[in-house]
Amino acid sequence: IAVFNQTDAALAALREKYQVVPDANTDDGYAFVKDGIKELTTLRTRLEAVRKEVKEPYLQAGRIIDAEAKRITTELTTLEEPMKTAKKEVDDRVERERQERIARLQAKVDAIKAMPGQVRGKSSQEIEAMYDRVGEIDAMHDFFDLTREAVAARQAALDELAQMLTERLEFEVNEKARLQAEAERAELQ
Repeated sequence: IAVFNQTDAALAALREKYQVVPDANTDDGYAFVKDGIKELTTLRTRLEAVRKEVKEPYLQAGRIIDAEAKRITTELTTLEEPMKTAKKEVDDRVERERQERIARLQAKVDAIKAMPGQVRGKSSQEIEAMYDRVGEIDAMHDFFDLTREAVAARQAALDELAQMLTERLEFEVNEKARLQAEAERAELQ
């Protein structure tokens, strides 16, 4: 603080001395301005030299700190990398297994979606048997990551099978009536 007080006092004296710039067109004014520039330039360049000199140990300390930090970071990285590699292998394996599990589950969901197509055009007993098979599927517990998709596929299959069964039963009743009518007509002839 004493150094700052001395510096502030010196700056105050310089401000007092050079606050008013005289007319440089006069000989005295020109000499005053010239001497003032010389004095202020000398003080400024000396300040810069002192600043560099005072700052150099800190810069050197900073370089030492940076070099030591870099060395320690290299050591830490050397220890960290094998662990990162091991973790990545496990993470990759877990993700691959998850993707494989999802693919297997998706195949099961796709199989549910395809079930109505397996009995299209078949008898009402076959459609009803397929309806029962689809109804027995536990979509809430067996599909884990794809539960929502499995529930939707199961419901869509049940709806489609119910519609197919209704249409088929209606067709079979009509067909039975037609055959019976033909048989009666044939008997009459």
